[in-house]
Amino acid sequence: MEPERIKRLSRRLLSQLEDFYVHEPSQEEIEPSEWKREQRDLKVIKSEKTRKKLEKWFQERKIPIRIIYGRIKDFGKGTGKENWRPVISPIGKPGVITYYYSWPGGPVSEGSTQDPPTAWMIVHNILHAIDDLQTHNPESPYERDRAEESARGDETIYEGQIKHNIMGEDLESQGYYPTTRAYQQNKLTDPGEGYPEIFAQWVVTGKVILDPRNLEVEKDLEQRFRTYIDYLAKKGSVIYNV
Repeated sequence: MEPERIKRLSRRLLSQLEDFYVHEPSQEEIEPSEWKREQRDLKVIKSEKTRKKLEKWFQERKIPIRIIYGRIKDFGKGTGKENWRPVISPIGKPGVITYYYSWPGGPVSEGSTQDPPTAWMIVHNILHAIDDLQTHNPESPYERDRAEESARGDETIYEGQIKHNIMGEDLESQGYYPTTRAYQQNKLTDPGEGYPEIFAQWVVTGKVILDPRNLEVEKDLEQRFRTYIDYLAKKGSVIYNV
């Protein structure tokens, strides 16, 4: 057997991160105002530190996943997501989640202060990608769409946020808050960012720890994440962070 193939097989046996592909754009593909940040982001996402963290977390959580980092192009004249297309068209496969990770999520303006795509931010944005339900390759049987998810009749992954009032958006009932560093540093100002933080905490540590503590709610959230991730993996879903 070829040494390179042995290396690939060894990596697959050791980790649930089956593939981690980074598309490096040419300078002609990037707006001049975005080039400096793009180089920063590529340096972060290509680092061995980022890969090792992702491999460790996905292995421990038994999440089979492929990650593709690529640009999003706007092929229409408008600004809506219906005109956005990935520069690579991923094809899913049963048993593995294919995650097309576009940073920072479509066209951006000059002077954007988006955080770099660290391992934590990649995992945080998986939940946004799951909920976004974008279809960019209708010919692929693994693409997801809203009609299919509605026909399934199951709760969406965000139902837990509503049920348990994450980030206290409903002032009439008990609110629960993340205990992650981003929340402690007052970086989470949008209630919609609280649930992805809790999801990332679960992927990284295997537990959800809320403020105030509530073991029943924490276990329910952990089970919700586990059930939905297993469903996506079994189906071989393709998800997009755009």
